[in-house]
Amino acid sequence: MLVVVPPSLIEAVGAPIRRVRRIHYVYDGQADTNFGPIELTIGERPFLFDNEADGESLRVTETAWSDPFSEPLSAENRKFVLESGKWTAFDVSMLGQWAKLIDEPLSDVEAITNDAGKTTGIVLRTSHGGALRLGVMADELFVDGLVTPD
Repeated sequence: MLVVVPPSLIEAVGAPIRRVRRIHYVYDGQADTNFGPIELTIGERPFLFDNEADGESLRVTETAWSDPFSEPLSAENRKFVLESGKWTAFDVSMLGQWAKLIDEPLSDVEAITNDAGKTTGIVLRTSHGGALRLGVMADELFVDGLVTPD
């Protein structure tokens, strides 16, 4: 079985979730919030959850998301962004259900695998009943479920 949960994420159990950033594709001023990578800062460590190049496996890295089209942009890149859009990070730590996860200690990490043994998702649970389920489908990362503590 191929499991891609880095040991550092397992080591983060017990540490609080400090920040949540969603990375969405923005085109013509509109963000498609149906899918996209997610970055969680747990304790002092950032973890980026995204899909692998095979389009069905989960990738988890201990890194913050970095905008490849951050300013200053070349004229060529500026034209590309205007015509095609770009991925953009949004801090959602204080928005809606996400806010209820902030300062919740991570209590469990469970990899989700398919019949071929590929890790296609993950469930992160918090000490007070919160849970976040992420899954890869059709080359995109989706939040399959978000349960927050009472």
